[in-house]
Amino acid sequence: MQTNLIIDGNNQAFVSNMTASLKTKKGFPTQAILGFLNAMRSYAETFKADDIVVCFDGGKSQARMDLMPEYKANRVEKKKDPIAEEKYKELLQQIPVLSKILYELGVN
Repeated sequence: MQTNLIIDGNNQAFVSNMTASLKTKKGFPTQAILGFLNAMRSYAETFKADDIVVCFDGGKSQARMDLMPEYKANRVEKKKDPIAEEKYKELLQQIPVLSKILYELGVN
């Protein structure tokens, strides 16, 4: 029997990005990338996944907001929290690199 693993890419990248800051010698943030890949490996081993699919959404969905107004209501207002704003900027820098790595690994 084949086991498929589906990962919420936005959530896992966000959670991984909230760890201690890791940067290359040139200052590029890498904590979301490293944390994401470590978590994905752990999930694949734990669930003995044959296939892995990572899904990224485009952000706040108006349809979800209409159905459930409290959707993502617990999120920190980035503009009011300079640390959260900086972490968010770091996350946005890492997503294209992470997407390319996932592609190269054959993750759909």
